Amino acid sequence: DYPDAEQLPGLVVYRYDSPLFFANSNDFYSQALEAADTPGCRWFLLNVEANVEVDSTGLDALAALHDELDSRGIVLALARVKTDLRLPMERYGVAALIGDENMYATLPTAVTAYREWAEANPAPEVQPAHAPTTERRALNAHTFLAALGLHRFARVIKPRSENTR
Repeated sequence: DYPDAEQLPGLVVYRYDSPLFFANSNDFYSQALEAADTPGCRWFLLNVEANVEVDSTGLDALAALHDELDSRGIVLALARVKTDLRLPMERYGVAALIGDENMYATLPTAVTAYREWAEANPAPEVQPAHAPTTERRALNAHTFLAALGLHRFARVIKPRSENTR
């Protein structure tokens, strides 16, 4: 949509255009992690302007996303957080988990914050490539769903074998 947009090394901006609730929390989680698998990702900026409806399962998915990204050394930041999302996040403890310092009113302020952070925290000379295997990604999704009591909705994703290609 924006051919003149500048890509910033280490920054992944992602927008999920749907409410965060029980019916799509697994999809949100897996799609967000897939986007975060971008080589060199250091900050995952989630544009949440379309996410004004949320339930506890959606908040669990957001918390699980934070925890998984944090385990990879990736900062989760949110942009365009509206009150309709902010209040449930605060009541559920997800806002405290993510931190006020990682929530921004607009995309430009979030990008400016990333630029300042990246300048103060230069990328290591050699970044190890983190490319989870399909099995690991499936295990993460299955573990996440099981924790939510939704394991019956998990799909088992099996990698294609060499002879089926």
